[in-house]
Amino acid sequence: MTPAPRFLVVHPTNQSDHDSALLNSVLVELDNPATKVALQVLIAGMESGGAVVSKLNALVTPQEAAEFLGVSRQYVDKLLAEGRIKFEYKPASKHRVIRVADLVALEQNRQEGTSRIGKAINDLIDSGAEY
Repeated sequence: MTPAPRFLVVHPTNQSDHDSALLNSVLVELDNPATKVALQVLIAGMESGGAVVSKLNALVTPQEAAEFLGVSRQYVDKLLAEGRIKFEYKPASKHRVIRVADLVALEQNRQEGTSRIGKAINDLIDSGAEY
């Protein structure tokens, strides 16, 4: 048996409708609210733009982190150098690894920042400011 990947990107496919219908039938049987929400997010991702599935404590390489965030590896290197992403070294190695939980936190901060900027722009427009 091959080891599970550290994270998996689930893209919509021709079989997504069938698979999401199966998962929806399982969804009603679940008791844990957090598990239900996670499965709903996975189903929605399978039906639309995709979803990423991972353990939060999984360690990924800078290249994998770049793929996860949808940016270049060089940009991840810059974020690491600036201290905006925490990293550690593999044991007995110079290779850096990053926790998925730190990438999720970074992405949430980026989305919140984008949302604040959009709100500020809308407030300016609503107040009658001109471009």
